[in-house]
Amino acid sequence: MTDEETTTEPIQQALDSFLVDLLGWMPEVTHRWAGIFGLTQDLLPLVGPVPGRDGTWVAGGYSGHGNVLGLLCGRLVAQALLGREDPLLELFSPARLLQFESPRAPSSA
Repeated sequence: MTDEETTTEPIQQALDSFLVDLLGWMPEVTHRWAGIFGLTQDLLPLVGPVPGRDGTWVAGGYSGHGNVLGLLCGRLVAQALLGREDPLLELFSPARLLQFESPRAPSSA
């Protein structure tokens, strides 16, 4: 885990090992890629209204699956803004990650 967009030796070694296991030999690798992806605590995307920010919506935190989930989540937001909400919005709601403290009853002394 890092916030630097550079390749790292342990990851590149793991990828090379995977290639050898898959192909039976090590091909010539001419280009490598590194990037940062948004990761959430429960690995589900954040899609829906931002709590406390009326009129602001978010779609992100795809946990490395943006190519697949990005299209779906963009569609969920667009449909919701048009008044056609999907049950998945509840599952992906950003509010699920907020910690709320329950009010405490006053103590009687």
